[in-house]
Amino acid sequence: MRAVNKRLLEMGLEPSGLSAERLGASMKDDYERSGPVIRASAFKPAP
Repeated sequence: MRAVNKRLLEMGLEPSGLSAERLGASMKDDYERSGPVIRASAFKPAP
């Protein structure tokens, strides 16, 4: 588990220990908030 936390920190993420339900709710909220903006920008990931 320490290796996972270390890797997350290296990627600029902050491990918080959320439950699966809370993590899912947070991801859904992010998607609903950011999705329309990203779709409106016509962003396409590089191949």
